[in-house]
Amino acid sequence: MLNVVSATDVCIFYPATKAGQALSEGQILLDQLLLPVKDAKGQDVTPADRKQQVSLVDDTVGTVQQRKVRCDDLAEVRRLKLQQLLQLRTCERDIDQVNTCSVI
Repeated sequence: MLNVVSATDVCIFYPATKAGQALSEGQILLDQLLLPVKDAKGQDVTPADRKQQVSLVDDTVGTVQQRKVRCDDLAEVRRLKLQQLLQLRTCERDIDQVNTCSVI
């Protein structure tokens, strides 16, 4: 039964790993957007609407972060529930063994 919990843990925590990758990629994009853009002569040609783009990426990264936290919380609750179900099944099996031994 322990193998089932381990496999389930992998299935539960895989999305959290992907969310973490999305967050780091979003942060990299945000860092790149904050860098000034220069032409071949070294003159600053940063677009005027850069603040709007940075704000959009920052909001999106924030939203992904909130969703990751929520997903992590739900995954932990699910993991605990599965662990309790496993413990319950183990107790039921032990009771069955005791009943079988007491009949003999």
